[in-house]
Amino acid sequence: MIYMDNAATTRVKEEVLEAMLPYFCEFYGNPSSVYSSGRNARKAIEKSRRSIAQYFDCDAREIYFTSGGCEADSWALMNSAYSGGKRRTIITTEIEHKAILNGVKRLRQQGFTIKYLPVDSTGHAAASELERLIDDDTALVSVMAANNEVGTLQDIDEMCQIAHAHGALFHTDAVQGVSAFDWHLHAQKIDMLSISGHKLHAPKGIGMLYVRDNMDLNSLIFGGSQERGRRGGTENVPGIVGLGKAIELIKENKQTIENTKSKLTERLENGILGTIPGSNLNGPDGSRRASGIVNIAFDGVDGEALLFNLDLKGVQVSAGSACTSGSLDASHVLMAMGKTRDEAHASIRFSLSEENTAEEVDTV
Repeated sequence: MIYMDNAATTRVKEEVLEAMLPYFCEFYGNPSSVYSSGRNARKAIEKSRRSIAQYFDCDAREIYFTSGGCEADSWALMNSAYSGGKRRTIITTEIEHKAILNGVKRLRQQGFTIKYLPVDSTGHAAASELERLIDDDTALVSVMAANNEVGTLQDIDEMCQIAHAHGALFHTDAVQGVSAFDWHLHAQKIDMLSISGHKLHAPKGIGMLYVRDNMDLNSLIFGGSQERGRRGGTENVPGIVGLGKAIELIKENKQTIENTKSKLTERLENGILGTIPGSNLNGPDGSRRASGIVNIAFDGVDGEALLFNLDLKGVQVSAGSACTSGSLDASHVLMAMGKTRDEAHASIRFSLSEENTAEEVDTV
């Protein structure tokens, strides 16, 4: 089996699993308990929090653990909307994850104004368009760092500056961009940032929301005093340990990871586009794209049929975001980029990790 759907989920690495295992059956205490097994669990949580903060160059107290990227995105969005005072406008793009897009639909129903930054044929949103749309009623600008379907990297630092110049908050969904950027959150002055563990060789069911320390943060989930009283519910200790270990591995091997993915991505892209007639790249070239993601349209081909036939050959890929794979609708990302419905339905996303090989690429 050749797995090339890492933007949907990744394999848990052995080092991550090894770090997690003791917290299932040995150090299984509730981290809110005061006895030794609870204290050991609490220490493990705080160690992971510090590791993640070091990678993103922020303070550990600014890291809040969540159940994944969807919760982190929803928390950032709803907190900004309901804490924005008289500001009632949210600006985002049409190629965001459904966690944001469905969230702003709900906010529109509640009377908020939603504005969408247009994207060009490569999925890039221009900062000049944000300057045109933003005003003093804007509470939040939310733009994903790297698109999950075509890999487009956005100018998030410039957009953050524009948002702040107008008194708005800035959030970025960095689920696909953790290793694609050099993160220095304090210097970048980003207000909120979301990640998800299962895109990083950590387990499913764990994520993180970074929230700048001097920001107001309301609870999305009510319960006890966990996460400094901001997110109720007993912490997922093994998941948190796994996420911390996965981030440590990225920090230690970031250049190797990026170099490996870039070379494999280029090999796959050149191999397909150079040998298969009617194949066309969706999205930007490698300089403006997160390594590992290659989205290609095959003229006159049904993408779903191609996906299933590849699966019969032992190759696992996708026709777009895993969150919308059960839908017959064309990709909202490709449609926003100006693709026709037929082009969108004829497209396949290959997403590689550093664990793929040149031999696998050549087979595909």
